[in-house]
Amino acid sequence: MCDPPPVQRPHPPIWIGGEGDRVHRLAARAADGVNVRWWGPARIAARGAYLDAACREAGRDPGTLRRSVTALLVADRDVARAAATRGRFAGIPAEGHVAGTPEQCVARIRGYVEAGVRQFLFSIPDVASSETLRTSSRPASSIPTIQR
Repeated sequence: MCDPPPVQRPHPPIWIGGEGDRVHRLAARAADGVNVRWWGPARIAARGAYLDAACREAGRDPGTLRRSVTALLVADRDVARAAATRGRFAGIPAEGHVAGTPEQCVARIRGYVEAGVRQFLFSIPDVASSETLRTSSRPASSIPTIQR
């Protein structure tokens, strides 16, 4: 029993995370979205054909399976500081990094969007104690967005 019931109808979105064939077939059959960790845009794009085929095999339109990625985000105008921060996370494969200047990070994120990713889960080091993320004083209409 779920009381109060969820706001979403017919249910909250179901996401499945993982990288293997079996997990991706399950996501194609039963989930609203699938998440992979630490993959780069090229690997995600290459996996798209497999996910599309798994959706068709399950009798589903491949466009209805949302794709997301978990990635390390290190945005810093100081390139050396960004590299040092990224270096602290050597256990995360380099292809799973979105790192460098803000402009470099936006370019990398655009690569993910071109590969089919629509949602991002970013791991942001030291987010509570750094200036990595802050609210812009610019009007929202002047802040670049990435849309697909």
